Amino acid sequence: MNHETIAAYIADGKAVLGIEFGSTRIKAVLIGDDHAPIASGDHTWENRLEGGIWTYHLDDVWTGVQDAFANLQRDVQANYGVTLTNLAAFGVSGMMHGFLAFDENGRQLAQFRTWRNTMTAQAAEKLTALLGFNIPQRWSIAHLVQAMMNGEAMVPQIHHLTTLAGYVHYQLCGRNCLGIGEASGMFPIDSDALDYDQHMLDKVDALAKTYHMPWTLREILPCVLCAGEDAGVMTAEGAKLLDPTGTLQPGALMAPPEGDAGTGMAATNSVAVRTGNWPADTAAEAEKALFESYRETMKKQYPNVTLVPDYYSYTLSSYVPMAKGGTAPSIFQPPFTDPQLLISQHLVGDVTDALERAGVLDEFSPSYLEMLSDENGRIYGLPRDGYVLGMHINVALFREAGPVGEEGLVFPASETYGGWLFTNIAWNFGCVGENALEYQDEDGRWVCNFTSDECVAAMEYIRDLRWKYDILNADATTTDWAGAHSLLGTGEAAMNFAADDSVDQPTSNKGLPVEDFALIPFPAGDAGRYALAGGTCYMFAPNITEDQATALMAYLTVLGKMPYLNDQIIEGMRADYAAKRDRGAPVLPAISAWNDEDYNAAKQAIIDEYCNVDMRLYNDFFDSITQGTIMLRSEEPVFAQQLYRELTAVIQRVITREGADVRKALQKAQDSFQEYLDDEINDY
Repeated sequence: MNHETIAAYIADGKAVLGIEFGSTRIKAVLIGDDHAPIASGDHTWENRLEGGIWTYHLDDVWTGVQDAFANLQRDVQANYGVTLTNLAAFGVSGMMHGFLAFDENGRQLAQFRTWRNTMTAQAAEKLTALLGFNIPQRWSIAHLVQAMMNGEAMVPQIHHLTTLAGYVHYQLCGRNCLGIGEASGMFPIDSDALDYDQHMLDKVDALAKTYHMPWTLREILPCVLCAGEDAGVMTAEGAKLLDPTGTLQPGALMAPPEGDAGTGMAATNSVAVRTGNWPADTAAEAEKALFESYRETMKKQYPNVTLVPDYYSYTLSSYVPMAKGGTAPSIFQPPFTDPQLLISQHLVGDVTDALERAGVLDEFSPSYLEMLSDENGRIYGLPRDGYVLGMHINVALFREAGPVGEEGLVFPASETYGGWLFTNIAWNFGCVGENALEYQDEDGRWVCNFTSDECVAAMEYIRDLRWKYDILNADATTTDWAGAHSLLGTGEAAMNFAADDSVDQPTSNKGLPVEDFALIPFPAGDAGRYALAGGTCYMFAPNITEDQATALMAYLTVLGKMPYLNDQIIEGMRADYAAKRDRGAPVLPAISAWNDEDYNAAKQAIIDEYCNVDMRLYNDFFDSITQGTIMLRSEEPVFAQQLYRELTAVIQRVITREGADVRKALQKAQDSFQEYLDDEINDY
């Protein structure tokens, strides 16, 4: 949808609104005809600990949702020049579980008890034994029965019981209902009947009668609806609650309210997690077999967790709308260029508590911990591995005739790849310290510096590779990361700038035998030898639940990616490196992102066991790191991807136009990126 189409779509009342109540933010997202977000607004809030109970005040619910909607209205007006007056449909999602009880007059009977509360151990144990079904402490029924066992006076007065999403939905349209996913966190669901399990209802009703309760569960629980079923329409009163200005009109179709997981608790066999980067059908058979082995291990050791394969391969441009729209995979693998941006935009989930329960908070290498934390020390991911940039070499071509192929050096110059590689070359020409590509001035303003003599010299070097030495691949402007590996692997090129974490790309993926492959340090420049040190991390969807986070820690344990030693970790490592060897990928020393010496030593021992290469072809690279003969640098500190994009445009110009003015092209890129910095971070 283009800008004009979206504006008309909103004005005609065809847009769909979703509001999600997270633990720290209330988010409002407007969706267009193609199901992509077109506007958003949010409101930050915090739960309260009152009388030993984690809670939110219902006044805060409405203050927050009204503020989020008002911010969305402003976003619509600013971007499309129209006012949102009508909606086609509307849906509410909220933090799963919890306890909200009301009497027949709609009066709240007790504090809202959120998912965070775990004071129902006695009831959870009793219900588990009674039903033959594991009932977690956080489930609504556990809170109800605990309150009943504690003799709370309000329990006999309950007219209806619901969750946060159910409460908001009820207030907006007058229907006491829940989507089936949300309902599964209140009471067990019969998957055949698509309703509460009647046999279990009867058992709890019998228990309630011993406490002289005047109600049955069926009477006080919300009705269960599946997606697409009639859940009511927004009333005039509901529209005014959402938008006190009266601009928003009633009549929107309401979707059944859902929770932020729709998957229940881990201990119930109902936690499902979408695992991004699952190998697609077109992947190598060995890789697919490896992940199927992970799934079988999870079934055996964690039968309460369901892995839902997702073939999604992360890119920033694709992930952002998915995160805003609530459709991101539970776990995904971004490079270390993006975590701080994702964290600052609230697009990833906080997993600090899950990491603490797993006992690994103290194992982070400081640099990785910093990249994955916010200013308050909360953590939003964990490292998968580190890498250091070097050069991949097709040894066979050197053996035959020296550094030749049809194209000697691959230099991918599409999208952001060229700029990414160029930063490392620029450092070796002296673009560090006072000549850095971007830096903060004495006033704290971020400044870019593409026109230093050092940066100009580095770009002239790229120009000379094309026009003076003629060794670059001919179609560099359309070559991406995968294409560069393909050219090396198929023997069309002799050298490629790449890191140790991608050695499987030209070998097992593109056919280059491991005996014909080498990895050497990044070439030195006039200012010394620098190499980019980065890596890939695991991060999590912004709507990740505590249960899903815990389940994913188990999954990463099975993968051998958690920094402690046990049989699962060892077997995960063995499976990983055996699969690398079996599919013809080099098995090399790992650049660890963790501190634990025992863990790192055990991992290296397994690598040595499965090593399938002549390390003489790799020792220079790894020795340069361990002996400190190469200086390691992290990626540029702010908005690295945009910086890479601007520099890639310059590279494309100088390798396609022999007489291009390098300094002038860099000045244009500098002006553009400085404007971007001023808009996004300097507030100019």
